Amino acid sequence: MRVYSRLHQTCGKLRHYADEHSTFPGGAPTNGSIDTLVVSGILSADDEAFLRDHQVEYHGFDLSRIAADVPVFEMVFTNTKIPRHIISYSDGHTIMLDLETNL
Repeated sequence: MRVYSRLHQTCGKLRHYADEHSTFPGGAPTNGSIDTLVVSGILSADDEAFLRDHQVEYHGFDLSRIAADVPVFEMVFTNTKIPRHIISYSDGHTIMLDLETNL
């Protein structure tokens, strides 16, 4: 549950940013780099380390496309009896599915 919670919190930071801004620093509506999010102060170096250490796939974040079906972060968590597929969406919600039933 800690990994799920941390991924949800990290995505929440992006959603909070989207609520306050219409573009990323430099004027772009879309961001495809975690490094840019850290340099901009949107995510912390600790967030970046978590994403890297847990091999989280970052799909990018488009400030003009906030929706419940637009994935931002995705990972497979295997430290449980049944591996889990965790996905965070641009609207800020996160889901966790059994990997075996999600294939």
